Amino acid sequence: MLLTNLNGEFVAIVGMYCYVLPIDQGNFVVWYQGYDPDSSGYRNKINFHFLKVEELEPIPDIQSALNQIKEKNEYFVANSESHTIFALRTDFEPGTHEVEYPDELKFTEELLLWGHSTMNSFQPRFGKNSSLCLFLLRPRTNSLEIIPQDWFNNSDELDFGYQWVTKVARDPQTCRIYGDGIRISSFVLDETLRNVARWISGRV
Repeated sequence: MLLTNLNGEFVAIVGMYCYVLPIDQGNFVVWYQGYDPDSSGYRNKINFHFLKVEELEPIPDIQSALNQIKEKNEYFVANSESHTIFALRTDFEPGTHEVEYPDELKFTEELLLWGHSTMNSFQPRFGKNSSLCLFLLRPRTNSLEIIPQDWFNNSDELDFGYQWVTKVARDPQTCRIYGDGIRISSFVLDETLRNVARWISGRV
């Protein structure tokens, strides 16, 4: 995806597997974990880029930037020297951990996202096996909770190279967590947050 300014000039490239979240009218955050072709596994961090819209400059050579994403296996390119980058480790064991978040992330009390654990006891291989986890970031209290998705990781029916989760959100009224994905029906997690309590539009 190419982001342009009001003049139609390209200011950022957002690759596959990236998430973009507006913070307010002038700021947004992009995050991604990414895949490491050298190890055939997922990268051991989730990168967050915090950007100000007014500080984004036109990319001088858009073709070179596109080549950079392809050749260096990058996921995000923006022409902004002053933006903040935060790397969240993914090698924690399941459970709750203390993490020092940047001030830019403290605009929200909770941020839910999907990620793949890269803890030493298990190294996921893209398309072969899975270590999918729910990451519950609580920036204002510097807390991180990592919850393995047993329903996905232990499945004998899912094709990990063909099906994956993409969206997650908490219902503010019921506090239940909902998810969705590619070639996966929408679902609601149970109280443990490890398994599916209910499929919304029919199971895969």
